Amino acid sequence: MFSIKINHKSGVAMSDKEMIKIIELLEPKIKKVLLQTNIHNRDDLEQDLLELIIKKIRSNEIEDVPGFFDFINQTKIEGNKPQNT
Repeated sequence: MFSIKINHKSGVAMSDKEMIKIIELLEPKIKKVLLQTNIHNRDDLEQDLLELIIKKIRSNEIEDVPGFFDFINQTKIEGNKPQNT
């Protein structure tokens, strides 16, 4: 399991120092996941992942991420909806 607790005030821009700290915390996980990809694509993929992480942090959408049990319940509800065929 991997989790990071972020104590940040909503609506307040995150400093570069705080963002660097988050990236440093995520770096071991990113490196581990990159081992699953082709060695020739790793640098590009790492750069893309870091770009997406930075964009999400700056957009403050990180607060909209559901908790584990909320996600499970939401998935169950969506799974019970009729399929469009």
